[in-house]
Amino acid sequence: MTCSFKILNLLDLHNINGHDKPGGTDKNTNHSYVDFYGELIDPFIGKNGNLLEIGAQYGGSILLWHELLDKFKILSIDTKDQIHDSIKSKLNPNKFNFLVGDAYDLQTVKKCSILHPGGFEIIIDDGSHTLESQLSCIDLLLYTRKKRLLIIK
Repeated sequence: MTCSFKILNLLDLHNINGHDKPGGTDKNTNHSYVDFYGELIDPFIGKNGNLLEIGAQYGGSILLWHELLDKFKILSIDTKDQIHDSIKSKLNPNKFNFLVGDAYDLQTVKKCSILHPGGFEIIIDDGSHTLESQLSCIDLLLYTRKKRLLIIK
């Protein structure tokens, strides 16, 4: 089963395809990021690691990564907590942390390095979508590991 197919199955299983759903995500809406993410995330499936997602919004993508990368620990950052209760109830607190804050602020980056001192294999920046924030995200590469992946949306 391809990674893209697994993503589609998880979106359907958890009913999180689209922002009209409680906790929904845009990974397979008119943007259709499924094949893109599938190809990039596939090498990490079944492996241990850490993922940082900037921009949690309603939490659908957090649940997607939580299920798809079942051996990963996930840290998500957003400026406010809007994660839907139906998503929170499905997340294992032993493998998921959430920070409210500015992901591009030095204090928040320091908190990330305390929570995940070994860094991150994957960083997904789906935050404010500004050039300034995207350039700041590149600085977070200091906290990634050798087999790293930075996705800026």
